[in-house]
Amino acid sequence: HPDALKTYDVALSLATDCFGKESVEVAACMNCIGVVQYIMPFGDSEQALKVLHTALNLRNNILGENHLDVGTSWNNIGRVYFQQSNYQKAMNAYETALRIRRAVLGESVDVAATIFNMGQAYHQMNERERAMDHYKKFLQLARHHFGNFHRDIAIVLTCIGQVFHEEKNYEDAMGSFQEALRVGRAALGPLHPEIAITLNKVGNLNYEMGDLDAALQVYQQGLTVEQAVLEEGNTNLIVTLTNIAEIYKQQSEFEKALEFYTKVARLQRNFATEKVDIANTLSSIGFVRHQMGDYPGALEFNQECLRLRREIGGDMNEDVAVTLTHIALVLLKMNMHDIALEVLMEAYRIRKSLQTHDTRDIAFNLYNIAMIYHHKGSYEHALVFYRETARVEESALGKAHRDLGITFYNIGQIHYQRGEMELALQNFDRALQIECDCLGENHPTCARTLNEIGNIELQLGNVTRVVECFTKALRIYRKAGMDDNHLVIYGRKLFRFEVVQPNAAGAALT
Repeated sequence: HPDALKTYDVALSLATDCFGKESVEVAACMNCIGVVQYIMPFGDSEQALKVLHTALNLRNNILGENHLDVGTSWNNIGRVYFQQSNYQKAMNAYETALRIRRAVLGESVDVAATIFNMGQAYHQMNERERAMDHYKKFLQLARHHFGNFHRDIAIVLTCIGQVFHEEKNYEDAMGSFQEALRVGRAALGPLHPEIAITLNKVGNLNYEMGDLDAALQVYQQGLTVEQAVLEEGNTNLIVTLTNIAEIYKQQSEFEKALEFYTKVARLQRNFATEKVDIANTLSSIGFVRHQMGDYPGALEFNQECLRLRREIGGDMNEDVAVTLTHIALVLLKMNMHDIALEVLMEAYRIRKSLQTHDTRDIAFNLYNIAMIYHHKGSYEHALVFYRETARVEESALGKAHRDLGITFYNIGQIHYQRGEMELALQNFDRALQIECDCLGENHPTCARTLNEIGNIELQLGNVTRVVECFTKALRIYRKAGMDDNHLVIYGRKLFRFEVVQPNAAGAALT
């Protein structure tokens, strides 16, 4: 591109000397210079617009506003506005270009190109129906001019598939992507960057549909293509490696996930990737090492992630709070409860200062703070934080959320441990109601809470409720294939405890 720009500058100088500043030849040179300026890496789009508008004005004055070259200038100006994400101005320029080109050329290749450009602008403006109309019109013209196996046809089929994907029409999206692959491979061969792009979109579609195995297989196919045709530090290659690592992580194949995340981190560091992306990868490595039980390694990577995120956004930002929470969870696994508590309190303070309303993230910090106090036997502090957790969860998640049930259960445990049986019973009852609503009445979690309620009723001497709770709990455990030892009775040893069907008659004694 720099060499092309130098050559066009020489041509402009010669055209100016030979034909004067107000000439068609000068306008043509300026048009070419403007195009190079916006397509070259790190190009100056504002300077490109200035040059292209100068060329447009010359052509308008010399050739008239309906000349084909004027249409070409408007099309190029539209492309620069599109690059700047100024889609409405791009659309205005494209519409003028289309009117001129169609009037002069009919349904030509140049007309098709402008229609495709308009489709992309509508797509970026989230006007998917209009985008689809323009993509389909381009497809019709492209097939007429190029036949069925041309690069441009593969590109527009991929765009059509993307619109279907965004509309959650997965079947048609997959059909369009597969046709794009078939056409693209025929036109470009199996090893081409555009084939890799389409494979990545197929992988994304499979991932969103929940078919992780299919997504992984397609991402690996795309990786093979990218490794053959792209430079090692190419952004698309790094994205594909990250996608593969993410699937392995979700499938709990942590060693493979670590292998790919490590490759990603190496490429990001070697090729000057944005710090935010490096931090995200370090965070993922920290998570995977945590899951593998490598707590020192997890701590190391999370601390490096924290350093980067503080460099990027300062101390008071959500990403820092997230990383502090991850560090605290690792410290808990390392039995460093006091330090973990300090870190969680810092994360909580950051989130509290940033967020104007209650969120699940705030509740998560509060819950873990309460858990540490609970573990340390500081029941008064634990109750304060559990109650605040419950308040935030109810505000952020509603009165029937599973998280709230867990918090009520823990509050019940503390009251039980403090000998406050009535308060314990109230909280276990609230936990049970939420558990039954969220998990179903036959879930083992409900049996566990019924077991706790039964033990409290046993302490209070409410025999009927004791039998009812223990019977229900034991029935649930047995239905779930769990043995009777899961039923724990405090302070009593019952030599025989049988489930009796309430509607069955007693056996006759003979």
